[in-house]
Amino acid sequence: MHIRLLFAYAVGVQDEDPRDKKAILVAAAIICAVRTAREENIMPTSPRILSRVSDSILLARLLWDRIRKG
Repeated sequence: MHIRLLFAYAVGVQDEDPRDKKAILVAAAIICAVRTAREENIMPTSPRILSRVSDSILLARLLWDRIRKG
């Protein structure tokens, strides 16, 4: 029997510049718009749409982090 202890914690984003957050928001909105452009039935509570929005935010943040690191 193997026992593994996993600890998860949230990394704070308080030290971010408000302009950074706005840039991430704009990027996420564009990514989400492109990914949902061909959807015929867009319901805000649809699990498929919520998943695409979450994925778009994650991708925008990853891109922004990569841009900042150079």
